Amino acid sequence: MLIEDVIFLLVSLGVIAGVGHTILRFAKSSKHTARSRIEEAKIRLETAKADLEAARLEKEAEKLYETLYKEALEDENEQHKGKNK
Repeated sequence: MLIEDVIFLLVSLGVIAGVGHTILRFAKSSKHTARSRIEEAKIRLETAKADLEAARLEKEAEKLYETLYKEALEDENEQHKGKNK
């Protein structure tokens, strides 16, 4: 009877230790996940800001290219008119 009680006690402690370890591991991972989500949000925000700045610069560059293209066409037309005279 004493051996059965000792074995039962050891098995019970093993189960409690296993369950406790699993619970602690889960608790640690959930804190890490929360921190990870915040870091991910910060990275996404920085990426969105960079994308916005890139889009703004692209629009400005497009306007400049359009202006340069119009000026080049006007210069070409003036040169062409000068040769025809």
